[in-house]
Amino acid sequence: ASVELDFSQLLASNRASPIKGKMTEIGSLMLSIFSAFGLAAIMR
Repeated sequence: ASVELDFSQLLASNRASPIKGKMTEIGSLMLSIFSAFGLAAIMR
């Protein structure tokens, strides 16, 4: 839940600076994918 809040805050701040926003958007996307793989590995 806290992670989702952080993501929404990042996205909100991204609206101000497009270039930096795109970078953090890609970063948060990779982070969420990585954490999803981590959860899948733990679930095994």
